[in-house]
Formats: sequence, C-alpha cells, structure tokens
Amino acid sequence: MSTPNQMDNPDKDFYDNVDQLNPKNLAQSIRLIASYFFSYQSLLRKHFHDREDIRILELGAGTCTLSALLSKEPYVRSILALDISIRKMHSLMEFTQQQIRGDVQKIQLAEGNISEAFSIDDGSFDLILFDASLHHSRSIWTTLLECRRVIRAGGMLVAQSEQFLGKLSHRRVLERLWRSSEVQAGVSENAYLKAQYEYYFRACRFSVRFRPFFENYLQRVLSPLNGHLFSKWIILAEPR
Repeated sequence: MSTPNQMDNPDKDFYDNVDQLNPKNLAQSIRLIASYFFSYQSLLRKHFHDREDIRILELGAGTCTLSALLSKEPYVRSILALDISIRKMHSLMEFTQQQIRGDVQKIQLAEGNISEAFSIDDGSFDLILFDASLHHSRSIWTTLLECRRVIRAGGMLVAQSEQFLGKLSHRRVLERLWRSSEVQAGVSENAYLKAQYEYYFRACRFSVRFRPFFENYLQRVLSPLNGHLFSKWIILAEPR
C-alpha cells in the first residue's frame, strides 16, 4: 500500500515539469518579484538593523528570487528555501543567480509541502517569506499555524504577490482561476478577499497589516479602487 508521501501529488507533478518554463517569462517574473521586494527592503533593514544572525525561511520558493535578494543583506546569516519541487528550484537557481548575483553560500534548498506540518524545530527563523505561494496552500490554517510555531519572537512574515479578490471583480478572477492550466491539472489555486487573509493571520496569532503595491501605471492611477476593482497588497505580519 502506498503511503501518503508516495501517492500522486498533482501540485508536485505540475511544478516538477520544468520543461513548461519560458526564459523570457521567467526573467519578467524575477523583475516583478524584485520590484515587490525593493518596496519594503528598507523596512526589513530597519526591523533587523542591529542583527547579523537572521535566519530566513522562504516557503514555496520556486525561482528562489527572494532568497537570492535577501542573501546579499548583511543582517542575513542563512536562508532555507523550501518548495514542493526541489527539481524546479535546482533548475531555476542558476538562471536566478545570473539575474540577482546573490550569495549562494547562505542558501540551502529543501523539498517540502507547505500544506503540511513542517519538519522544522520551533522558533527556528526570524523572517518567513512567501512570493505568490501562500495562496497555493491546501490548508492556509495549517500553513500559518506552522509559520507561527517556527517564527521567533520579534520576527516578521512577509507575503507578496498573493492572490487577492476585489469586491467588484471577484467573479472574473475566480472564472480565470477555474480555466487556468493549474486548476485543470488539479493544482491548488486559491484567492481570498483582503478581509479573509486578515482573519486567517489574526486567528493564527499574528498581528497583520497590508501595504498597497501597484504593478503598473494603470493600477497606480486607479489606486483609490484598490480592494474593489482589483486588489494588490503586501502582507506584513508579526507574531503576537
């Protein structure tokens, strides 16, 4: 009989297929991830300004772009980049490194499912990062409770480029998700209202705030409609 870890996992099968990746799209994705990061880089530096021993956990690391960017920060000691497909991380890391030029000696890659309990000791990390990955969890409760368990007092969690629903556009977003190649392949794709994210974080004993981020000129022009016509935020949370 197959154990749960041996059974087919549509999420892992989908992301193990590195042949689907387009270098042009990948370069654009890395630039977008970096633009998110640079918008709160100074906030992290201020939060950890008197430290040189910060340990980071990037969950659903994918391209490992955030890990590469943070590896250049002097306050960072080590980074664990975890993803459901270590094959994908190994395949993309070289390309990411060409773009970012991070300190790869600080980065360790590991395979793991963010929807399940982490094989990580309590209070192991000072900073936890998600880039477009928290919404892939099949149990956001499990993921955030595990984050709360492994984060240290005084630490921070940042989730960027997550899937949000606008109050006026949620039907269109959900229709797009239903038609996506991920959902058609059985991959976990979710989207939440800002208030729902806030609820999950608060229920899992985080204080949370939302920082608007606009990916293009049109979104900046329409910024008063953020949360209604569209919804773009960076989630900043601290354990309480």
